[in-house]
Amino acid sequence: MKKFVNFRFVVTLVLAVFANVVTYAQDNVVDEVVWVVGDEAILKSDVEEARMDALYNGRRFDGDPYCVIPEEIAVQKLFLHQAKLDSIEVSEAEIIQQVDMLTNMYIQQIGSREKMEEYFNKTSAQIRETLRDNARDRLTVQKMQQKLEEYKPGGVIFFSYNLKDREQVKSMIADIQKSNDIPLFISVDEEGGSVARIANSKNMQTTKFPAMSEIGKSGDSKKACEVGETIGKEIRELGFNLDFAPVADVNTNAENTEIGNRSFSSDAKTVAGMVSQEVKGLQSQGVSSTLKHFPGQGQCGEDTHKGYVDLNATIDRLREVEFLPFESGIAAGADMVMMSHVAVSQVTGKETPASLTKLMVTDILREELQFNNVIITDAMNMKVITKFYDADQAAVMAVQAGNDMILMPDNFEQAFEGVLEAVKDGTISESKINEAVSRILSVKIRRGILPTDSKLFRHNAGK
Repeated sequence: MKKFVNFRFVVTLVLAVFANVVTYAQDNVVDEVVWVVGDEAILKSDVEEARMDALYNGRRFDGDPYCVIPEEIAVQKLFLHQAKLDSIEVSEAEIIQQVDMLTNMYIQQIGSREKMEEYFNKTSAQIRETLRDNARDRLTVQKMQQKLEEYKPGGVIFFSYNLKDREQVKSMIADIQKSNDIPLFISVDEEGGSVARIANSKNMQTTKFPAMSEIGKSGDSKKACEVGETIGKEIRELGFNLDFAPVADVNTNAENTEIGNRSFSSDAKTVAGMVSQEVKGLQSQGVSSTLKHFPGQGQCGEDTHKGYVDLNATIDRLREVEFLPFESGIAAGADMVMMSHVAVSQVTGKETPASLTKLMVTDILREELQFNNVIITDAMNMKVITKFYDADQAAVMAVQAGNDMILMPDNFEQAFEGVLEAVKDGTISESKINEAVSRILSVKIRRGILPTDSKLFRHNAGK
């Protein structure tokens, strides 16, 4: 079982020594924002402090430090953000040990505690406090990197705040792929309209499409194919190989705020025609497509990002309306289907999200609709999951239901360990895991993500 993590760099990044930065007097630096990571700003003074610390420690930069350092700081902030999501912490004893070591190092190098205070224009207590904050961040980042190395996710997903410009994205993705024996799915939500992480980001220079409802209004499914071809070509050039699109939901509820104009139409046949063509367009460019959100949540009036939602549909209704776009997308050869977290209580008899029920994932999607490729959950850090399930419990339920991949678990370590323990105690069979891995690798081979001459195959052949 492979997992996705919502993070930009995986495993091999080595953060610069700016993590040990002490604060210098910056009287001559006028602060300005040089980069924004999520909700956090990187200031010019942050960059200058890092540059001065690097000079003090004899570091040489491969390129302009005013370009290199902001990206390094951004990487650190992203690691720290992910560590917070995954509840990764360091002990007070570890922090104090680092502070003591660094304080003693500076005293030895500068000559005395008094000279250190003079050099940094701060008291020893102020210096130790700064070192304390930086040590906590550095140790947290290290633990985050170690966990990612240990658990080796099957893919990563990018969001708008991960994207600075085209060259940064290309370089970042190349670095990610270099570090993995089995190349990763490099994914993004690139639907068009408001959900277009790349096209809606400054400096990315890709085609901006209107909401898919506008494409649907044209009645010309060839336009959906053109959308898929264009998006596929442009994101492939950047290094992406998986798009969480097209939206196969039929928007039959005018008050639906989660899907709305992301859907091609309120007419199931129109959506079906558009979806099949966009699948063909995307995959013609070597980018895997994803039909979402099964069993279809266009009839809902509430948002699964915020809490529990029941689709309130019978199986007959699903077969007559919601399933049609998924059936057409499956017939077109879609590589993935994303499971929705909506409950379908009239079908399952339970309030459990569809993504966690065997009836919806295996009995209906896998067997009735005969989908033989990869099934992935919707993001598992959504409130509809986290309000009611721990990360390990949700992950085990997802695998038991028949999902092949878990997207953005709320705590990936806990989710991984939960699935591993379930395999050890027989709750989940090894054969189920092997079947999931086989489907994942098949898609990666089909899209050229995993070359058939990779050392994975050479290694297995040698056995």
